[in-house]
Amino acid sequence: MWPLSSRVRPMISAIAIPTPRELSGIPEVTHVTFDTRRLEVQVLASSANEPEYRAAGYCLFDTCLGFRVLDEGDLLEFWALDPRPSGWLWCIQSGGWFDHERQREGFVSSLSAGPRWPSPREFLVVGQDYCVSVLAHREPTIWIAEPFVGSSA
Repeated sequence: MWPLSSRVRPMISAIAIPTPRELSGIPEVTHVTFDTRRLEVQVLASSANEPEYRAAGYCLFDTCLGFRVLDEGDLLEFWALDPRPSGWLWCIQSGGWFDHERQREGFVSSLSAGPRWPSPREFLVVGQDYCVSVLAHREPTIWIAEPFVGSSA
């Protein structure tokens, strides 16, 4: 295994995906549900000032080609982005998991664009402990639930 300092670091480009309303506080991926091509990810956030009040953000990918859940520590190259996108949902424009996968000869999903489907894109749902990388044909549907008191939605 190579030491981290000698590995080739990909040039990553990412932008924030606008959400209907910002989640204030630190986001945490709390729930992931997959059913054939539909992937739903739930993110909870609470502020340091009012930790008992939490808000939930949801994103539904209805054209999911694949996803992976990784500890944020396994995605160190994303945290060094300058400028770093804001928010908890990013579109990875280059240098991410999709670019890595499409270098493989057997990765045929990169060829799945056509009249019905736009070219696949990569999205990253950012959490304090876990992050979800998603390959999908379209941006997700996003909604934010009103803040509530408690530990889960």
